[in-house]
Amino acid sequence: MAVGSALLALSGGLCYCGIDTLCVAHPEALGSTSELNRKIAIPMLIIGILLASPSMFALYVSSKFKSETSDRKRANALNFLYSSHFMSAWGDRMWEIAVPMFLMDIFKVTLLPTALYTVFVYITSVIFMPQVGKWVDSASRLTVQRLGLLLENMAVVCTTVIMVLLVFFDKNIGIEAQEVSSFAILYYYVGLLFFGGLGELMNGAQTLSIEKDWVVAIAGSLQADLGDLNTTLRRIDLGCKALAPGAFAFIYQFCGDTPREKIFYGAIIVGLWNLASFPVELILNTMVYDAFPVLRQKGPKSGKGAEEPSSSSSGRNSRASNPPDHKKRSSMCYGWGLYFSHDLFTASLAYTMLWMTVLDNGSLMTSYLLWRGVPPTHFGFARGAGALFGLMGTSVFLCIRRSVGSLEKSGVAAMWLFWILLAPGVVSFYLAGVSRITDYVLMASMSIGRIGLWSFDLVITQLTQERVSEENRGSFGSAQTASYQFFYVIINLMGIVFHKPSQFIVLVSYSVGVVLLAALLYTKWYFTQQTKKDRALQLNVSTYHSLENSKHAVSEQDAEYMVL
Repeated sequence: MAVGSALLALSGGLCYCGIDTLCVAHPEALGSTSELNRKIAIPMLIIGILLASPSMFALYVSSKFKSETSDRKRANALNFLYSSHFMSAWGDRMWEIAVPMFLMDIFKVTLLPTALYTVFVYITSVIFMPQVGKWVDSASRLTVQRLGLLLENMAVVCTTVIMVLLVFFDKNIGIEAQEVSSFAILYYYVGLLFFGGLGELMNGAQTLSIEKDWVVAIAGSLQADLGDLNTTLRRIDLGCKALAPGAFAFIYQFCGDTPREKIFYGAIIVGLWNLASFPVELILNTMVYDAFPVLRQKGPKSGKGAEEPSSSSSGRNSRASNPPDHKKRSSMCYGWGLYFSHDLFTASLAYTMLWMTVLDNGSLMTSYLLWRGVPPTHFGFARGAGALFGLMGTSVFLCIRRSVGSLEKSGVAAMWLFWILLAPGVVSFYLAGVSRITDYVLMASMSIGRIGLWSFDLVITQLTQERVSEENRGSFGSAQTASYQFFYVIINLMGIVFHKPSQFIVLVSYSVGVVLLAALLYTKWYFTQQTKKDRALQLNVSTYHSLENSKHAVSEQDAEYMVL
């Protein structure tokens, strides 16, 4: 595969330089023109590089890893984890922007199909994510990763195949606006919904496993700071958010002249990335698993954060919040019962409410900007800029935490910073109306606002890792995931109700109001926690003085007895 991919990339490069004999014939189903022979070199070059690079990298690291000592393996394994996370995140971010662009070029004049797709995918997660979380808690860590990787990549590849077949067998795709009610379109659309839901579930399983479980165990084994590992993973994710959307938008805009060609080549590139990255991610995760024996254990002693915190750890007592009688219930009831009864529930609720917004560079926002005529490269790079500001937010998080000296208090500052930076987007709608100024102010406020959002995300991530016991991380995390997906369903249902792009101001206004409510909710939770800590401190001081007074009284009695 590596040799064939390298030859394809070489042919694409030479084709682009002018050697037409090395250009692959353009598919007749797309409608050939005299100018397309040279443009096909771009997908050839990109596909060749995408397929060759991961396979060569996997061969190199796997052969080198076998000959290393145990300590060296552990040191390198953390880099392998980061590399695997990068490949997974890059594929996720490409597909995240690809789906709404495909759907908008197919249906053209409505946001309804995009909203319906998102609603179905996330309702599926809301229903089944608690069972997935229970599976993550009970199954072997390596089994979860292997099966999750296989099913997620298979789902993405199948959806790209659906797009390619749709272009091949329907000559009107990309030329005329389509209707979901059309039987031919509905047939493909249902397949897209099914595989989209499956991919989202498996992506959630992998995220819970790596970010909420593997990282905690590895940090304990390496005696590393958990916050630093979380920050590194988040920076990788944000780096992919910065680069992948812009890269895909560039490919999508310039690899073809018509929407048919763009859908065709865009789907092929995303599908081939997942085909190429699957074996590499599998190899890397397996090497990480082998390097850390602690990952083979699932119990209270498998890593840092697995043991129940003492009462002195800022009140982080997850055992009290995870009553054993929950385990008698079904996996769904257990996950939700654990989530609702936990002392982190209110803080987590504020976090999950942030998904009930269109100000997220998601499918509705992408479709709206396409309707407004904003070039894909512009909003693609705006998403990239948002990720760069998010990277800045990871540094801001560390600065805030050092300044205020409290993880919980850092969340208050991050949440209000997010709302303040987001507000100009909705203000521009009321001052300038639907205009080009509003389009770019909206994109700018979303991008800059990522500073506060990702700072707050790191706060919630670490609070969850520290306060939830290891045997319940999957269940709690899956309920939290299902919760924010439920809120994302709500905003997309509103997108169905207000599906006309001219009504987008309603969704924007609602979104900013929800973020404000979430900030108030988290602030209330913080002050409630502080009150509890103060009362506990006063109780401890009072108990201490009572004991001291008792000892003093006993000592006086002993002295009198000795005198007598």
